[in-house]
Amino acid sequence: MDRKQAIEIIATNEYKKVSPEDREAIIVNAWGLDDADEIFHLLSLSLRQELLNFEEPQADTMSPRYDTLVKLLCEYSYSGYSNENLGNMVSNILKKTVIVYGEQPEEYICLCCGEKTLSTRGEYDICSNCGWEDDGIVEEEKYSNPNHMTLKQGRKNYLLHGKWEI
Repeated sequence: MDRKQAIEIIATNEYKKVSPEDREAIIVNAWGLDDADEIFHLLSLSLRQELLNFEEPQADTMSPRYDTLVKLLCEYSYSGYSNENLGNMVSNILKKTVIVYGEQPEEYICLCCGEKTLSTRGEYDICSNCGWEDDGIVEEEKYSNPNHMTLKQGRKNYLLHGKWEI
């Protein structure tokens, strides 16, 4: 199965489970999207104008007006996943083994645990393996505000406690 199809299956499954509270949060957090964002041009003209011209949603967040926005954001949230992870998720949904193929996004090494888990460097991505928030600091002794410790302390914690559980 190709990546696009796998992501659509996962996102459709997740979209069905979104609570009204989560839907509202997703929509409110989308405010700030603009023409520099990938999904912006996939939205209706009226919704694009609303995003650009208002500080908050102008309709009830349960309105079908925002369905496409929520679906696209669900899909986008899985775009950085590896083919293996996508395959495992689709396999669980469809209750059969699925292998996903296609070009995977480039992943960067987490400076804390050494695993390739980050979609960007230095932009506050959180490592799915050890939980380190990559703030761009590479010096072992320099304090990392988002992590509340130095990189050296983070590495020591990883060695002592292992994989981070979500």
